[in-house]
Parts: sequence; C-alpha cells; structure tokens
Amino acid sequence: MSNTFFPWGSWQEFFGDSFVRLTLGAIGLVVVSMFALYVLLRLRRINAHNLQIDAMVRKNFEEMRTEGDLDEQEFRKIQALLEKQRSIGSESDTTKPSRSD
Repeated sequence: MSNTFFPWGSWQEFFGDSFVRLTLGAIGLVVVSMFALYVLLRLRRINAHNLQIDAMVRKNFEEMRTEGDLDEQEFRKIQALLEKQRSIGSESDTTKPSRSD
C-alpha cells in the first residue's frame, strides 16, 4: 500500500528534510515572537497604569492644598518626596545595580 500523503519512509527522514526543518523553525520563531510581543504589551499596560496612579496622587494633593487641608510648606515637601520617589523608581527601571562583592 503506497502512501501518497507521506512520501518520506520514516519520521527521521521527515524531520531530516531541510524544507520541513525550515518550516518548523519559522513556525517556532513566529510563536516565540508573538509570546514576546504579548509580554511587552502587558508590561507597557502595567507601566501606563502606574503613571496614571502617579498623576492621580499628585492631583489629589493639589486639591488638598487648594481646599486648605495642606499648607504650602507641606505641599512642597510632599511634591519633593514624590519627585524623589519617581526618580528612584525610574532610575531602578533603567539601570540594574552591579554588585562588586
């Protein structure tokens, strides 16, 4: 009985064929690329959410100052702390500390 759909004699010959290997490699590359794209988009969405929270916190403190709950000195101190926290956060995101132990 001849097998017209499977011209290779065995699975070893099938996976030894250069066209089959190239096709499987391309499929693998596409799958890995799609997974990496998904992860990057998810991280970007998380980062955008954190930026929105930061803006909301700043706006809330400005409203507190406007309503008189905070005086100008307290507001400046809070602003400085928020700036310091943001600079530390962005610094740790861009550079990884190296250990010289």
